[in-house]
Amino acid sequence: MNQLKTLLVGVFVISLLTACDTLLIATRTSGGSSGTRTGGSSTTGGGSSSTSGGSSSTGSGGSSSNVASVLNGKASYYHDKFHGRRTASGQTYNKYALTAAHKTLPFNTKIEVRNLKNNRKVLVVINDRLPRTSTRSIDLSRAAAERIGMVRDGVVRVEMKVLRR
Repeated sequence: MNQLKTLLVGVFVISLLTACDTLLIATRTSGGSSGTRTGGSSTTGGGSSSTSGGSSSTGSGGSSSNVASVLNGKASYYHDKFHGRRTASGQTYNKYALTAAHKTLPFNTKIEVRNLKNNRKVLVVINDRLPRTSTRSIDLSRAAAERIGMVRDGVVRVEMKVLRR
């Protein structure tokens, strides 16, 4: 257990040190048009450790017309020590709110996150940034992680439906 805590502390330190970069990428929406998304610096750290992850687009949202795109990847959650700290958007992180950090999606983007292990879903709002070098696709608030039943696992594979504004 102490080795896990030491590993987590190391991951947090590395995440914070590498959070100073700005990322500019083009993402594709389900309508086929390209849009430029910008990212900023991160003030978050994951809730647990993992060795791989990342996000990849899997196409459009299917029958739901309010889904802009669907992404797959790994989700972690914020450690309680970040409660009360400022996020990249300027808001204060609240572990009881349904919020999340992502590398590139604009602030205030709504995402439906589904835990692929148990099919539980939660709707979150992006208000923070993950570090550019993060292996995770999304970092959920504690409340969001509890809603989809991932707290015990720490890191889970998820499907993320990006909702149209």
